[in-house]
Amino acid sequence: MVAPDEGNWLLQADELVALDSIYGPAFDFLGAPALPALAEVSDLHSQPPCPGLELRLSVDADFGDGDIRVVFVASSPEDGGDVAEAGPGPSSTRTPRSPFGGDLVSLRHLPPIDLYVTFTAGYPTDQPPHPQVCVPWAAPAAERVAEGALRDLWEPGLSIVHTWVEWLREHFLDAAGMSLGDPPVLQVPLMDGEDAGDVIGDLVGFSMRREMEDFDGMTHTCELCGADKPGTEFLRLPECGHSYCRTCVGSICTVNIKDGDLKALRCPQPDCARPLPHYVIQDVCPEELYEKWDRLMLQRALDASGDIKYCPNCSTASVQEPGRQGAPPLCQCPRCMLVFCSVCRVADHRGETCGEAVVRVGRELDQAAEAALAGEMADAYKNEAERAALRQRQAELKADLQFRNFLREEERSGRRLVHCPKCSVYVEKSEGCNKMVCRMCETLFCFVCGKEISGYDHFNLEEGAEGCRGRLFEMDQVWAWQAQAAFHRARQRDRAPPVADADRARASNCIQCGQVALREAGNNHMRCQWCRSAWCFLCRAGLRGRGAAKAHFGPNHKQHGG
Repeated sequence: MVAPDEGNWLLQADELVALDSIYGPAFDFLGAPALPALAEVSDLHSQPPCPGLELRLSVDADFGDGDIRVVFVASSPEDGGDVAEAGPGPSSTRTPRSPFGGDLVSLRHLPPIDLYVTFTAGYPTDQPPHPQVCVPWAAPAAERVAEGALRDLWEPGLSIVHTWVEWLREHFLDAAGMSLGDPPVLQVPLMDGEDAGDVIGDLVGFSMRREMEDFDGMTHTCELCGADKPGTEFLRLPECGHSYCRTCVGSICTVNIKDGDLKALRCPQPDCARPLPHYVIQDVCPEELYEKWDRLMLQRALDASGDIKYCPNCSTASVQEPGRQGAPPLCQCPRCMLVFCSVCRVADHRGETCGEAVVRVGRELDQAAEAALAGEMADAYKNEAERAALRQRQAELKADLQFRNFLREEERSGRRLVHCPKCSVYVEKSEGCNKMVCRMCETLFCFVCGKEISGYDHFNLEEGAEGCRGRLFEMDQVWAWQAQAAFHRARQRDRAPPVADADRARASNCIQCGQVALREAGNNHMRCQWCRSAWCFLCRAGLRGRGAAKAHFGPNHKQHGG
């Protein structure tokens, strides 16, 4: 590469110093292949002319005020074609499709536009610099349209980078054919091979992290104690957004866990009352108190579970074994090893119905009682297990009736219990995707429509079943997962130790959130543990979408080594 002359070199250094001063954290000087590491950008003035100076600027596009409503559109052949074929505008004519049942996704923030600039030897007097635009929520063709528009803005002798930044901020959406329209909705193309769940998860996660960063940087008043404190001393409940100081939330958890009142562990907002997530409770409670909460929650789950029965002999919780056709559902006590029926709580009565077993045991006890009264059998009442089974039969029948009423209510309300389409056993979804597996007969079926399926094709965004297309995950679960992930990442980021001197040579700041990642075993394909962004260690180019790493790395730009 040819180095710039002295005049252009000084102009390039002046522009970089000005950009650093204007944009601050949004500006990242990437150096040059032959340039030594510099403590400050201003040190360029003391260096000899060097070719290939590179920089990166993060640009927030202008979406106007309020939330950004996002919907996916199916990708078209133009999205991956040449600029001349793509042109601005094709995405605005496509049919919007959401990967989560057709609902629009409202976000407060979207990832910034990354502008990479490489200075040429003749810049700024004779040659324009080379721009590269990377946008996580736009098609590659839209990025190339923007790069062409940026080149057209340059004129000989003009220091252009600041103008490029402002143009991207104000005009990228129109130039790329992604204008918001009326009502304003941003249509994000879903490229071939991209998983809708991953893409929307990344966008939701970024928006939550940015909201948390904005919140931490301000002072707030706690509605419970009235104290004014910085955002870092508050807990912003991830799923509902209400915020209170850590001291107040910790006091709520401490008092109610000690009293055993788990239902009171909710958001204090009167019109909200959402349960506090377990990771929030763990964050504000001492280890001993959290372990007590965990034990109480386990006990409550055992009491509510239809698969847990208590031994009639020693009252130990026992797990119901999978039933077989024609056989009673049995439990074996792990403590006294008694095998008993989970329905009537009589000792193992295979070959009899529950009604027949209860009648038989009652008859045997009546006979034993008569024999005892007659003095013929002194040890007639030694079978305590069977006597306990009969004494608890009435309570068991009442509990079974309540559980059946609960099942019917759940089914009517369309909540979390559905019948397996093959064996009709009730199946509950606690979390995860809508592709269900019956534990009884191992049948695959859809939780949304209840029909038996063969795999993930049922949820395909374009060719899936009507009503289930794109609904492998529900949007409320994605928000909950990302809220939990954003909460943990923020806490871990605050506690992250500084990079050791021995690791500085393999350290690289994330291109999105700025957190430090370490290159492992010479692998130049970097991924941020905080925001899941991917980039190249050597040139810091963003790597987004399936196949991006394969297309980026090659013989002249190796993934390993360098």
